[in-house]
Amino acid sequence: FFINHDIGFQHQLIVNMYCRIFEPGKTIISYGQKVNEMYFINRGNAFFYDSKGVIPFIKLPQYSFFGEY
Repeated sequence: FFINHDIGFQHQLIVNMYCRIFEPGKTIISYGQKVNEMYFINRGNAFFYDSKGVIPFIKLPQYSFFGEY
């Protein structure tokens, strides 16, 4: 994600990151839940579903991110 940035920035960022691995099919953020973290997809993908959790409307592929708003 940050290969083109200064090595000092990369090291500082990595030290402050919290790594989590989510199992396939696991809900990361529920509808209506406040997002206070940023997520980087290093492997796999993530889907955004409608408010009922039935219809996927966005697929975020590997190397995407979300939660920046």
